[in-house]
Amino acid sequence: MAVDLEPELPRLLGSVVMMAGSYRSPGNTAPTMEWNAGVDPEALAAVLARWEAAGDDVAPPRAFGLDVTERARMMPQHLERLAVVAGGADGGIVRFVSDALRFYFEFHDRYDGFYGAFIHDALAVGAALDPELARSLPRRVEIELEGRWTTGETVTDWRGAWDKPANADIAVEVDIELFFERFIERVGRLAAATA
Repeated sequence: MAVDLEPELPRLLGSVVMMAGSYRSPGNTAPTMEWNAGVDPEALAAVLARWEAAGDDVAPPRAFGLDVTERARMMPQHLERLAVVAGGADGGIVRFVSDALRFYFEFHDRYDGFYGAFIHDALAVGAALDPELARSLPRRVEIELEGRWTTGETVTDWRGAWDKPANADIAVEVDIELFFERFIERVGRLAAATA
């Protein structure tokens, strides 16, 4: 909707970072589909098309898919460190984070064999603030819109077989330790300041 309302949006924004897709891993909602991409694949396709149409002087969206974001597993020890940085504040932000993640901790314990939560979106936000957290590769991505089993799949041309220009920068590596260090320090300081 934003690019329909403001066609110049790609030129007005300094950059776009998104948590959408599954580029080198299975999906989390269907065998090959990540939830954000699958809930509105037409919107994702429109965003990629608008940014590409804006020209070579506009940076393509930087995409963080499940293959990278599932490396950001918030575990109980991260919450403990967050509480320490927050000065032991047991209410407010630390409690909010803990309460917000409890469902996911229990879900992954039951279905995936670990007691923790993927914090996909927080990693994408962290990389938007600190671009050096992740390394990306420019690649062509098409969004499947018609497949019986694959609607919403982010089909990525890793080998250049389509001979089309890249329309996204796909995150392929991330410094998870640095991400958690900064996340805990920044959110912990905020929690301490607002306790």
